[in-house]
Amino acid sequence: MGLVLAACGSSSSTSTTTTSSGSSGGGKSPIKIALIVSQTGADATSDGDAPSGFLARIDAQNAAGGVNGHKIVPIVLDDQTSPSVSVTATQQAISDGVVGIVADSPLFFEDAKYAQQAGLPVTGNAGDSTEWGMQPYTNMFPSDANNTDPASPWTPLEG
Repeated sequence: MGLVLAACGSSSSTSTTTTSSGSSGGGKSPIKIALIVSQTGADATSDGDAPSGFLARIDAQNAAGGVNGHKIVPIVLDDQTSPSVSVTATQQAISDGVVGIVADSPLFFEDAKYAQQAGLPVTGNAGDSTEWGMQPYTNMFPSDANNTDPASPWTPLEG
């Protein structure tokens, strides 16, 4: 597996795109998915390991033929636990043509409007704010069972 790193200055996100050698599934176009995560900065100790799980899951899916023959191309963007860099990371993901975002950042509430405006589905940790599943953010689907915000329609029912 080859690894391409593109790192910009300290005020912008770090992007990692992973590619495998070989064909892209019989000529079918690849599917790009972004992970926005705090690999560096104050939240790195909480989220810094997320890319390894993200990449391992995508590698497993690609080894099984991708999605209907389309290879998945992961894009990992480090928001550096910085609100301005987080927004830049989401805008970069949109610019890179991703079809979805996995948000594992305590700052994604800063980015949510950009993903919503682009019509991109977002999944991830809903612990950052109340935007998950609320109007107009119906494109956001929490992946964690720890969403305890009583205003969110995704909060598990007690009982």
